[in-house]
Amino acid sequence: MKSYHGVPESELLAAIDRMATFNRPALEALGHTLSDLGMDSLELFKFAMDLEDAVNLRLDVEAITPQSTLQTLLESLQPC
Repeated sequence: MKSYHGVPESELLAAIDRMATFNRPALEALGHTLSDLGMDSLELFKFAMDLEDAVNLRLDVEAITPQSTLQTLLESLQPC
């Protein structure tokens, strides 16, 4: 099973499923852009902050845009 800095992918996807505003499971949404999932820049910033809090990892929010995929967002997670 894939993990991101010690956090299993399944845990990240479960956290996303709990907080996401899009209407599909995170696993199915990995290849979609955040814009396609209905996130604008403000929603993306809030989502990133909530995800960081949920999994104790950080995101470079300046590197993530609405054109990034959900998979790209996961891959950009870094240890705090």
